[in-house]
Amino acid sequence: MKHYLWILKTTHGGADMDTCLEMAKGTLDGDLQWQLHDLLRNRNEWWVPGKLVELRQRLEAYWRAEGASRDVLLLDIALDNYFRLCIERTDKSSLSGDDLLDMVGMVLSNACIAGESQDFGQCLAYWDKIKGAERWGPEWSLQALAAAQRVQLSLGAFGDNIYSLVQPHAERFKEACKLDPKYITNFGEEVVRGQPVFVLSLLLQRLEPMLREAAGVAPWQIVSQAEAQGEVAVQELAEIQGQSFDSARVLVSNQIGGMEDIPVSLLPSAARPSSHFVPVSAQDQSGAVTRAA
Repeated sequence: MKHYLWILKTTHGGADMDTCLEMAKGTLDGDLQWQLHDLLRNRNEWWVPGKLVELRQRLEAYWRAEGASRDVLLLDIALDNYFRLCIERTDKSSLSGDDLLDMVGMVLSNACIAGESQDFGQCLAYWDKIKGAERWGPEWSLQALAAAQRVQLSLGAFGDNIYSLVQPHAERFKEACKLDPKYITNFGEEVVRGQPVFVLSLLLQRLEPMLREAAGVAPWQIVSQAEAQGEVAVQELAEIQGQSFDSARVLVSNQIGGMEDIPVSLLPSAARPSSHFVPVSAQDQSGAVTRAA
């Protein structure tokens, strides 16, 4: 029980940041050390996510330098993970459209630090331009919606790239170690879901319906096209996990959370997605017609 409590505190309280800072502080300048210690003393304040991005931007020069200490890189990883935790535990239903716009920009800024993605940089530049314009008119809303969809495409490409790098190695482990395939099938997808940039999908989920309504755009969005014939069922995808069907079935679902797999014989579905980045398995295994609001 003692060690279980330690795990909970480390995971949800950012305790690993304290350890990493102690190990790395000897290589940092005095002001940066003070700023980091101040952050840790106030880690539960509302301004912490923005401060995390600022300090990670300053820290980048240290871990990218030739001969950089591994401890500095581990500190940056700990800060990145805590940033994700801060965004995930935010009550997104209470955020206004402007709050969501600003938070998306902050997450993109954070992703650009170590994401190694020019795409994210282009998305951030366009997002900053959108944020600086007069907001919530029909024309602006269309532009903002296009920017949000551009971010979605970048997230998808980023996730696909990570999946393609990770999953083949998992398959080799399965063959070499004679592992049950069920432990490997979704391994790459879980790695994708574990990326800190994943939180962007949660924010876009809340923001896109607002943009569509302000722009006067229909709520339905075509994600992928496919022809299908089968029995139509109205049911949540999460409720039929692990099931198989003797005949083809078309599912009409209220939402796709992204943790679901597509059952055997299930054809392209009509759904209201809860994420634009999470449903890797769903988008890989079946076509889908979805709506955003």
